[in-house]
Amino acid sequence: MSPEDRAREQIDDTLQDVGWAFLGEYKTESAVGEDATGYIEEYPTDDGPVDYGLIVHGELYSVLEAKKESANVTGQFQQIRRYVEAVDTDHAVDDEIGLPVGFAGVGDEFCRYDCREY
Repeated sequence: MSPEDRAREQIDDTLQDVGWAFLGEYKTESAVGEDATGYIEEYPTDDGPVDYGLIVHGELYSVLEAKKESANVTGQFQQIRRYVEAVDTDHAVDDEIGLPVGFAGVGDEFCRYDCREY
C-alpha cells in the first residue's frame, strides 16, 4: 500500500468515526440527492478531482485533499486554493472562490484553510 493510500484509509476511518457517510466516488452532489450528508471520493472539479468533497444536505460545503504520511499538512494552501476556485457553489465568496474553506489531511491530522483570508 502506498503512503497516500495509507493516508486515505486513515482519513476514511476518521471521517466515518465522526459520522460522515461514504457516498461514492466520482460523483457530484446532484448524483447523491438533496438529503445526502457525507463524503464523495474523487469529487470532480474544473481543476481535476479533489480527493474528497464534503456534502451536507446535498450541497458541497468543503473539499479535503489527502497527502501521504510524510507530507507537511500545513503547506498545502496553493493546492487547496486551486480546488476551492474550481467549484461553483451557493456558498461562493466571490467570482473566484467557490468555497470559503478547504482542508488537507494526513491520516488523522488535518489543516483548515480559510481561503477568504488570502
